Amino acid sequence: MEIIRFFWRGLPAYVWVGVGYAIVIAGAPTHDGNVPALERYLAAPLFPLPLLNNGSFIVSWNAIFIFSAFISLWVEVVRATSLRNRAGNDWMSLVATFSTILIFAGSESFGTLAFMVVPLVGFGDLLLDRLVGQAVAKRDFAIN
Repeated sequence: MEIIRFFWRGLPAYVWVGVGYAIVIAGAPTHDGNVPALERYLAAPLFPLPLLNNGSFIVSWNAIFIFSAFISLWVEVVRATSLRNRAGNDWMSLVATFSTILIFAGSESFGTLAFMVVPLVGFGDLLLDRLVGQAVAKRDFAIN
């Protein structure tokens, strides 16, 4: 039970964006391996959001995944700066990032703009973990 809890706590937040993407494209009517058709589906308007300038922002699946990726990166920033022991998150971030890069480059259905944000956020998370880890180590050892 403790291993399962450790796994779920250490799992990077952006993995859920990738899972959401897989669910959306599994239900996509254009999911036939045709990437341009899939890109059109992901970019198609879902609904408008009114803006103060009397215009509107058209929400699409692409916008939702980009927004979700930013939210997940903010979650990872909070995790990286947390005082709790998050060592499990570092190796899971590495595995998740390399996995998403391979999926992005190797799977035609995942080679889209909507999924590209997942490996980019993963790469940012790896840099964040490294930079924050070094800053914490310098502080802990009082190195200036």
